[in-house]
Amino acid sequence: MSVADEAGSAATSGSSPMLGCGGEPEPVADVAEMPSCKSISFESHGAEVGALMVRGHVRDESDAAVVGARLELAGDESAVRFSDLTGGFTFHVAAGTYTLSVSGDCPFAVGSVELARLNADTTKDFSATGDGCITGELVGATATGVLLSLRQLGRPLGSTSAFLEQRGSPSGASQRLQQIVEGQPVSACSLTIDGENAIERRGHLVAAGPLGGPDVEQVNLTTAIVIDDQVLRFESIVDVGTSCETLDRFRAIGRSFTVEELRELHQ
Repeated sequence: MSVADEAGSAATSGSSPMLGCGGEPEPVADVAEMPSCKSISFESHGAEVGALMVRGHVRDESDAAVVGARLELAGDESAVRFSDLTGGFTFHVAAGTYTLSVSGDCPFAVGSVELARLNADTTKDFSATGDGCITGELVGATATGVLLSLRQLGRPLGSTSAFLEQRGSPSGASQRLQQIVEGQPVSACSLTIDGENAIERRGHLVAAGPLGGPDVEQVNLTTAIVIDDQVLRFESIVDVGTSCETLDRFRAIGRSFTVEELRELHQ
């Protein structure tokens, strides 16, 4: 910049190769040989290495995190971020003059702010004032992660679990990434997220139906990121038949991660 064990054991009774938006199943590949992940519409870019930080949060009127709001930085440098599961965003910039704007699926009280003669870290928050934005609601937490339900206009879109695994060494974290790749018979692709090595995968789950009813087919989106001796995994579950645009929004959750948000995501 831009979990499977716990989620899989809890939610699935089986899995099958994938699936979705024209994709064809392929054999599992070694991390070093994986193709690069395709670009998506909700891709963060720019302002990655400056000495100063411009950061903040996007929230709605109930103080819920707005997920996937578009933050655009213009001026001495141009960049784009999409707010993450906490509603957070971070830009790394040099001293200068900037304009920071927000947009999304709902209106905002203030759409842009001027950052004139910026020469120190600064925080700018934005507030949504109407319906339409995707929001995240915390529905569970453990020592290693959180589970959030994402909603739009009162309708559930799916859920995302985030898990942080300590592996003891960078090599151990890399080995764990390989294990995640080999954990399902579905091809993964490689990418870099916030300067860190990562993989992305889309799978097909079959979950046991409620009260003995018919099984339910679901889409499982995995992003795993190596951060020193840790592996951060995002596992999203959405219904089969979900639009490609919504699937990309869930993919963007992993791609929008920044290291600065790690503590907040895993308190």
